[in-house]
Amino acid sequence: MEDQFAHIVALISEAKKRAHHSANRELVVLYWRIGEYVSHQVQAKAWGESVVKELADYILHTEQNAKGLSSQNIWRMKKFYETYKDAPRLTALVQAIS
Repeated sequence: MEDQFAHIVALISEAKKRAHHSANRELVVLYWRIGEYVSHQVQAKAWGESVVKELADYILHTEQNAKGLSSQNIWRMKKFYETYKDAPRLTALVQAIS
């Protein structure tokens, strides 16, 4: 009986691993897309530091459970996008998982 129970516990454990992997994948795509959007806004000279700060404050008030979306982190997302946007393997990977 214990072997059967252990099998069920193993199934639960594997499902948790897949869920965490999926959540992490979605976060990478989210960060990439936010970075891309902010990068384009900055390049068009429509956004600067104060607008990104307003965005971070807006997110904090509208998505109260959202974590890691401070203005500093949004700038990091922009840098992440700009650093790797021309890396064909990563760009293809982000497009494939989105």
